[in-house]
Formats: sequence, C-alpha cells, structure tokens
Amino acid sequence: MFRPRFPKNLARLAPGFLIFLLALPGPARAAEIFIVTGKNPAAFAEVIQGFTETIGKLPFQTLNLNEGGNLEETQSQAIRQGKSPVVLAVGSQAAALIKSSYPGIPMIFCMVFDSQQYRGENITGIGLNVPALTQFQALKSVLPSARRIGVVFDPGQSLALVEDGRQAAAALNLVLAEKTVTSSFEISGAVKEMIWNIDALWVIPDRTVVSKESFRYMLEASINRKVPILAFSEAFVKGGALLAVAPDYPGIGRQAAGLAKKILGGASPGGIPPLLPPGQIVLNLNTAKALSISVPPEVLKGAGKIY
Repeated sequence: MFRPRFPKNLARLAPGFLIFLLALPGPARAAEIFIVTGKNPAAFAEVIQGFTETIGKLPFQTLNLNEGGNLEETQSQAIRQGKSPVVLAVGSQAAALIKSSYPGIPMIFCMVFDSQQYRGENITGIGLNVPALTQFQALKSVLPSARRIGVVFDPGQSLALVEDGRQAAAALNLVLAEKTVTSSFEISGAVKEMIWNIDALWVIPDRTVVSKESFRYMLEASINRKVPILAFSEAFVKGGALLAVAPDYPGIGRQAAGLAKKILGGASPGGIPPLLPPGQIVLNLNTAKALSISVPPEVLKGAGKIY
C-alpha cells in the first residue's frame, strides 16, 4: 500500500496541518460560474433549480445581493479573481450591477423584462417577454370568437411590446385596439372607454399601467363586462385574470445553463442573440366560469398550471 512520505521537518508540524495538506485540491478548475440573484432569492428558486440541474458537474457559486443592492466585498473579489468566470445574473438588480461593475466578465442575464438595456459586448441572456403571437394564439385557443384585443400602454415604456402585438394581430387577422396613457391616473378612464368595444384586454408589463390598484380596476371591469384578461404573468391569473402565457421558469434556467456551456466552450457572449423564454399556458377556471367561458379540453390538457 502506498504511504505518502513527508520531509523530516514536516514531522514536527501539528497533525491537523498534515491533514490539511492532504486535503488540498488539485489543479485549478478551468472556469467558475457565479449565480448572482436579487435581494429575494426565493423568487428565483425555480430558475436556479433548472440551471443547477442542467449545468452538470461544472462548478458554481450562488451569491445574493445585500439590502443595499450590492455584493459583499468578499463576494466581489471572488468574481474578479475567479478562473475564467461567467456570471448568471438573475433579476434586473443583479443584471444592472454586474453589467456596470464587472464589464469585462461574461454575463448571462435572465428574469428581466427590458432585455435590450442589458446587452453588451460580453453579455447575452434570456428575456421574460413571451412573443405576442404566442399569447394571441393561446387566447384564440380558449376564445375562438375573439376579434378585438384592447391594450392600455405608456408609449414611453412599451412601444416595442405594442409593435410586437400589432404584428401578431395582423398575422392572426385580429384588431389591436390601443389606448395610450402617460400617468397611472389615466388608466381607469382608458379602460372604461375601451372595455365595451373589445373581446379581450391584453395586460403587458408596462411600469406606468401595471399596479395592484390598476389591476383591481381592470379585473372589476373584466368581470362586469365579461371581457377576459390576457396577462403576462402567472400571478395575475392567480389573482383573477383568465389566462396568461407565462414564462416557464425552470425552462429559463435550463436555457441559461445551455448558454453557460456555450460560453465556457469558447463562444463569445456578444455573438449569441438573446433567447426568448419558453412559455406555458396558465388558466383560472373560476374566472372562466364567471365569464361564462368553456375552456376546450385540449387546452386544459396542455396547460402548464390551472387555478
């Protein structure tokens, strides 16, 4: 049996130090992945689970932003001193910090709505906006009679999303009825004005429009007028919207792992176009009943979540 031999002067060292020497790791690993999340990491648990289940044996560390929205100094040093590090920034806070504070380090962003602001030479990622065409097709599968889809938006916030909606509506022979606002105080009037002339209300992630108060008003108008809400998030469906094509969070994590493997394999992040998130239909059957809508069995069977 092989027994390691040490120089005689090492024999005087404490036994614990000898154990430490034997436990030293081998050569440095080729790369390190740092998962940086916002101040509420529980909100990103499904994404991280999808990532860690897919990344395989590649080493990674998970770092959380502190209450000030920053990393601790030791965490910051770990990234800067890492061996060929790659950062997965989960959430807008993490993505903004990594882009501004670690510009030379490859970054993969996810769980951000306005993905364009995080683009850069060493950056790629996955957005959160499921294409409007996919959303409208889901709406038609639940409500084939729908023809006019209403949307309230702030042009200073959501022109790109609405343009995507215009193109999707044209492709499906639908009409997109638009109402613009520049203040949250205008939302109730805009919804009240359009609700009688639309077949569905499309709620998009517009910072001016979306709030607890505005959604409460939209939901009340939806039930009273029997006009379904097509939302962008599972939370809204849980709160009473009829349906959403919501991002599949574990699927986003799996996509991020795939991007990390490409980058570690030598691909330039800036040369990888951002990916669209995988989507899943989420339905609220209590709302469907209140709106007198019968959801087809095939839609129920294919839904990701049902409330």
